[in-house]
Amino acid sequence: MGRAYPAGRPVSVQRGALAGRQFAVGAEPFDPAIRRDLDGWPPGLRLQPFLEDEALVVGAPALLRARPVTAPQALVAHVLQAALDGLGLALAPASTVLQDLASGRLQAPLPALRLPLERYYIGQAPDAGPAAQAFLAWLEDGVGA
Repeated sequence: MGRAYPAGRPVSVQRGALAGRQFAVGAEPFDPAIRRDLDGWPPGLRLQPFLEDEALVVGAPALLRARPVTAPQALVAHVLQAALDGLGLALAPASTVLQDLASGRLQAPLPALRLPLERYYIGQAPDAGPAAQAFLAWLEDGVGA
């Protein structure tokens, strides 16, 4: 998204655990919740599609200059060497690396190679207040559904 939510507007966001596919609200009340896919949401939340995402292969520019990647087959050598050296390329959700790509900190050597990921959804408590509504409008304005 690349823009900060306006300060002074209190909203709590609960992030669901992805690994165990369990959604825990905990002891604190929450307004919106954002997580991937439709499985494991508690009953009673209004769900709406939020963000489609893809996985990209990314790496440091210096690594890609030293060992260019021009085809998907070249990834095998990178992955094997990275496993041996503890370094290398990453397969990451595009939404998490956009700023690093824009700044040049990371590069995508095969930008057309994208793997679809499960979509993010927003769950909203039926009694969410005006601050939550404003926050969701801000998210939708910045990302689009």
